[in-house]
Amino acid sequence: MALDKERYATQVAENITPLLSPTYSYVSLLAKEGAMKKAVLPLIVLLAFTAYTAFAMSQAEQSLIDFGIELMSDLDTAQVVIDLYILAALACIWMYQDNKSRKKPFIAIVPYIAITAVFVSIGPLLYLVVKGFSKEQGAGAT
Repeated sequence: MALDKERYATQVAENITPLLSPTYSYVSLLAKEGAMKKAVLPLIVLLAFTAYTAFAMSQAEQSLIDFGIELMSDLDTAQVVIDLYILAALACIWMYQDNKSRKKPFIAIVPYIAITAVFVSIGPLLYLVVKGFSKEQGAGAT
């Protein structure tokens, strides 16, 4: 009888000790919430801007290429387009370096770079959303 109480007390202590540890589930819970919070804003912006882009393209009277050529024909609008593509290049460099630091293959970011080349901000936004939700799944597994 005394052995059973001792064994029970040991089992309770073993089960409670991790719960009392400051790094136990609180860290994974905070990591989940942090990843979710990081993904929510880019997701909202991505959905809103993608919907707006799709609507604008459906109403456009010219192709995307013709529109780009027209924008590049004037100095003032060409400056804005060049500025956007400089930012797009910087975003691609950031995605590449982030992907490399996460030890993922280059092919993993090719779709994001291709989307960035055409739609500029949609590629990095999509990358942030996918990255945010993949961190959430990783945090839940540990």
